[in-house]
This record gives sequence, C-alpha cells and structure tokens, in this order.
Amino acid sequence: MNDDYIKRNKRIIAIGAISLISLLILFYIITNFVFRGRVKIVAPKNSSIYQLDIKTTGYSKKLLGKSSVSFTSNAGEFTYQVEDGQKNAIQTVDIKSGKSYEFIINPSEIKSPNTASRVTATSINVLSNSISYLNPTYNYLERVNIGNNIPSNYPVSPFPGNVNEILWTNSNQAILKYDNKVGFLDSGKINEITFNEVRLENGSDAYEFLDQELNNFVANSKNQILASVGPGIVLKQTPKSPGDILVNEVQGQFINLALSNNDYYAYSATEDISDEGESAEQKENDTDRSIFLRKVGDSKFINKIESESSVTAIVFSPDSKKMAYVNAEGLHVYDLISNKNTLLYTKQIAKPNLTTWVDENKLIYTDQEGVWEMNIENLRADKIIDNANITYLQSFFVDRDEKILYYSIILPNPSGDKGLIEYIGI
Repeated sequence: MNDDYIKRNKRIIAIGAISLISLLILFYIITNFVFRGRVKIVAPKNSSIYQLDIKTTGYSKKLLGKSSVSFTSNAGEFTYQVEDGQKNAIQTVDIKSGKSYEFIINPSEIKSPNTASRVTATSINVLSNSISYLNPTYNYLERVNIGNNIPSNYPVSPFPGNVNEILWTNSNQAILKYDNKVGFLDSGKINEITFNEVRLENGSDAYEFLDQELNNFVANSKNQILASVGPGIVLKQTPKSPGDILVNEVQGQFINLALSNNDYYAYSATEDISDEGESAEQKENDTDRSIFLRKVGDSKFINKIESESSVTAIVFSPDSKKMAYVNAEGLHVYDLISNKNTLLYTKQIAKPNLTTWVDENKLIYTDQEGVWEMNIENLRADKIIDNANITYLQSFFVDRDEKILYYSIILPNPSGDKGLIEYIGI
C-alpha cells in the first residue's frame, strides 16, 4: 500500500512538473512569439549594431551585437543604428506583435566630394555650368564657372554694393538686402522693393512705416515675400505690387518665418508672442516654443504646434505638404495633410539654417558627425559627408533635376584656400 501511495505521489509530482514546464513553455511562446515581435538585423561584416533609445531630452544607444543579431522585441517603434567604420545608417521601424522582421541595413558609402571652385562664397545658386553667390568678405555678388577659380562680378545693373543677404527664388531671380534697401533681382536687373501702404486682409486699417523697420524676410519660388516688419507679418504678393497685406498682427522679435508655394506660412519667435487669432488665455500662455501655421486669405485658419524648446529653423517641402523644423530636441517633420508631427532625429542639429529638402520625401541636415540624408518614407538616414569641415559649412544648393548637392565651405586658415565649393551626387 505504501508503495502504491509513493508511486501515485510520484506520478502526481511528475504530471505536475510536466504541466508546469508545459505552462512555462506556453507562457514563453505567448510572450515572445505572440505579444512580441521577432527581429533580425543583418549588417555588413564587423559592423556594430545599436538600438537607440530616443527621447525628447536626448538619446542613448545600446550595443546589440556585430554583423547580424536576432532577438524578440516589444511592439512599437524602435530605432537602430549601424556603424561600419565611417559609414553610418539609422533606421526607425514599426514592430508589431506576433510578426517576424528581417532588416538589412547596409550604410551608404561616404561620398567623395568634387571641387567646383575655390572661391569664398555663401548663398550659392547653380545654373548650368556657373555658380552665383555672395562673397561675404566684400559683400559683393559674384559668379564663377564650375572648374574655374577666377570669379567675376555678377552681371547686374545697377551693381549693388554692401549686399547683406540674398535669397535665390529661381535660376535668375532673388530677393536681396543691400545698401539698407530691399531689392528684387530679375534677369540682371534690380528693382527696389518697398513695404508701405500696408493693409489688413479685410482691406481696412492701412499702415505706413519705413523700410528700415524690416527685421527679416523669406520668399518662395513664386517670388512672394513674407516679412517681419513694422506692426507685424506682411505679405507682398509680387515684388512689384504697390500694396502689401498685413496678414498677422503678431508682436515679437527675431521671428522665424517660412512661406510655402501654396499660401501657407509659419512663424515662431525667440520671446513671448501674441496672436490676434487667439483667446486671451491662449495669448497669456504663448511662448517662443510655439510654431503658428496659418494660411493667407483664411484668417480663421490657425494651427499651433507645440515645441519643447525654441525653434531655430522652419522650412516647407517643395510640394508644400510637409514642414520641417529644428529645435534643441532635433529634427521634426509636420505633415500638413494628416497633422502628424514626427520627431525624426534627436541629436543636436549643427547648422539648423542648412536643413534642406531634396524632394517631398527626403531631407538633408547636419550634426556634429557630418551631413545626413533622411528618407521620410522609410525613416532611414544615411551619412553622406563626414565631419571634416562641418563647422565651416556656409550654404547648400540642391540641384533637384541632376540630383547633386553643392555646398560652400569657408576655412579659417588664411595661408591656404580660404573658400571652397564642392559637390556630391545624392
């Protein structure tokens, strides 16, 4: 009887152990293969694979392994980085429960630049075989042929002296500040632009003010000009239009402006601002951390985009459907169609004003490691220029037809070539 009792207990214990093991195996399968995703990352031999922990306050990275790694992951968006010598790629992916994924992340080659010209330049503009630019040493407009190092004065009449700023809007057109004036450069001629007889969008309450009150301005490819001047933000529909529209009575200094090609505009400021389209409570809470998105001709349309810190650059995509902006957290893209705001990159942007759209889905930006190209559709970023001269970068020009990025560098060493314009394929 005792033997039967012992045998029965042993069977019970064995059955219990087997059941427990089965439950543990089932639990493991459910948690790792049902509620989690299975991920495999394949990268070049001897490259390092990291997982980036992205937060609005910065990021950290954890080494997952070399060359190829497999693991299970919680559901959600995750960002992985592959470092292969100087080559570097970052990709954000969306992992879903119960799914298997294989990502092949092969960083693009670092581009080898070609020298276009050895001149000192900012605000470059490329047309055919020539480069037009502002020489910041003498504040002159100059032009040089690609492959040539001897510049000439830009062919324009009257020739402007002391040019402080130029915004190229098209191949032979630009808006420029010169001799305390604002002018429209069109096919070799400059016509002075005045901001006066300003009226509100409803046609009432005209203002008059002096040109020297202009703080800053932007322009689009249609040569519309948006300016922070006098009592607020002013729109000039054409450089030659006699009257201007006060689209917004917004008060603030050092306003960041952006103007799309389809009448959307955005602004932010480096100190508290108030907007006529907001309630008293909203005005009281407004700070420089907000971006205001509005539309010309629609005084009721306003979209306020919160920012964790001061905004340093805003730029619309070529199709005007997206808006990129930079703050201390990194690079963001706001989709005007879906109202989705995406933080693309959380390292500090080294040169915010150089953030440039290649096309409607690709951005070029800079950090301390170099120049990167970001594909917004698959959230993939590749480093295309190493960091050798990032500190001295002055301007970008994207030839969208030929898929070429031109950039100018001004080196601090006076004994060598001080200025340089290079280009790479993108």
